Amino acid sequence: MALNPQYYLTAEQTAQVNDIYFGIVKKYKCTSNESVNLDMVKRITYEDARGLAEMELGDKQFQIEADYTNRCNEIERNAIKRNMQNSSITMELLDRAFQKKVDALQRLNGMTDKLAKRIHTENQKLALATEKEKSASRSRALRDYLATAKQKLTISYNTQALIDEELYTAYLAWLSQFDFETAYQIFDNNIIFGFNMGSTKYMALRAELDRRRGILI
Repeated sequence: MALNPQYYLTAEQTAQVNDIYFGIVKKYKCTSNESVNLDMVKRITYEDARGLAEMELGDKQFQIEADYTNRCNEIERNAIKRNMQNSSITMELLDRAFQKKVDALQRLNGMTDKLAKRIHTENQKLALATEKEKSASRSRALRDYLATAKQKLTISYNTQALIDEELYTAYLAWLSQFDFETAYQIFDNNIIFGFNMGSTKYMALRAELDRRRGILI
């Protein structure tokens, strides 16, 4: 009989099961240089930020120039129709069109400055936050390493046995989100649990799940 699809782990569930495993293993086998892998954020200058802002607002500048060109062409066509190419009215209309373009470019320049400042500020904040997180991560890794090293110096223990013991408890808790029958079937039909756990605790967890669904071993 085909396995019920509900007993197959989804990709998200598989990731959860593996995250539990890797978290516990790291606790007992961490080294002093383990830390969160964060890419450093490149700090940019204000000039760099200004260039990025100009690129982002480039379409607006193009539109301003296009509007000015279209307006000048319109004025000149009308002047030609009325034989008023060199009249004071035509010159005044062209001057007004030019001034309108200048005003629009000045407003755009202000927008560019404001955007550049925002880009620069956000970059500096992100770079600083990333540096702080990397530093904190290194501190946490060193703390865990020292704690584990101290424990190894004062207590004789089997690392794998402790990993399996914690995996037993953690996997039992994770499987408790399902009803007893589903929890047993998921554990029984997904080999990932067997890969991650030692055989002794694997069989103990299997027996406990079996007991919970009403079959006493």
